Amino acid sequence: MRGEDETAEAEAVAARCAELITGDTPASEIAVLFRTNAQSELYEQALAERGVPYVVRGTERFFERPEVREAMILLRGAAHAAAADQPLVEAVTDALSGGGFTPARAAPGGAARERWEALAALVRLASDAIAAGTVAGTAGAGLPAFNDLLAGRATAQHAPTVEGVTLASLHAAKGLEWAAVFLVGLTEGTMPISYAQTTDHIEEERRLLYVGITRAKERLWLSWAAARQPGGRSGRRPSRFLPTDAPEQKATRATSFVASSPAKPKRGLPTCRLCGVALFDSTQRKLRRCGGCPPTGTGRGAVRAAARVARTDRRRAGGPAVFDPDRREHDRGRRGPARLTRRAGREIPGMGPARLTRYGQAVLALVAGALPDSVPDPGNSTA
Repeated sequence: MRGEDETAEAEAVAARCAELITGDTPASEIAVLFRTNAQSELYEQALAERGVPYVVRGTERFFERPEVREAMILLRGAAHAAAADQPLVEAVTDALSGGGFTPARAAPGGAARERWEALAALVRLASDAIAAGTVAGTAGAGLPAFNDLLAGRATAQHAPTVEGVTLASLHAAKGLEWAAVFLVGLTEGTMPISYAQTTDHIEEERRLLYVGITRAKERLWLSWAAARQPGGRSGRRPSRFLPTDAPEQKATRATSFVASSPAKPKRGLPTCRLCGVALFDSTQRKLRRCGGCPPTGTGRGAVRAAARVARTDRRRAGGPAVFDPDRREHDRGRRGPARLTRRAGREIPGMGPARLTRYGQAVLALVAGALPDSVPDPGNSTA
């Protein structure tokens, strides 16, 4: 599922969340998961513009949040000051108003909205406790019991459900589940993250993505953006972990909330010779290998492998299948290749056509055992 840029991707996800909520999916049963916390801001803005409630889930536990600790202090004080016959929900609302809570929903976005959602969750918990018969419906008997209920849940870290779409990193989502999950920002450099270079790190990124996929109980969407900013260069590529066997057009039709035009591969963009992923790092382009793939050979071993390929080329062609068309006839009788073929040169990391022309003969001579002083200076050679 492809978006033209990150802003368009976030707006499309927000629109789909609004549709799900309209279709009777509770906002608390929807999650937007991303690789890094820095990706959260765009989705907060997009959801706020759509009027979709949301909560940002981080490492801080619900009962450790400052506004929740302050609310519990206010409720303990209200247990001694509230009228005995006052309805419990009304008494809880009045007590929390001392901390800035109002029944009217706060403006979308920002810390104020998160604070309001947390306090509103305590009011809903009081209403649910009355419905379940856990506490009495009046403040005289209900508030002390409700305070005891909150203290027990705080000890067990049993947080109430906050009504809103959950925004969370993949790490923060471990152990949780939602009916509908959006996995966003699935581009190379983000998933897997750019600093994951070794095979073990790449596999850890793959396991992290699996964690995100398995958070969905019913519906799952995967998305990525071709450009970072609106109008920017569309040079980004989807994560190597995304399936590539199905045509992108088919996937786009099945998930119409993402931009409709399929990605067009950029001409001439270097790819890893092992896994086929696009290469953006200059060093990886020279090696024609991404950081997640193990080297197939370097140094002397790679050159010997190239020599074997060159000998095979000569044998199959019945003569000197060499890169240089001006190769002398007497080179036919020599043992092994006198020059590297184009195909053989590709076996040496960093050896392109120009270097092959200039250094190929000297490299083979050195591998064959020639002394450095006896090898002609490639800088003065046209071979």
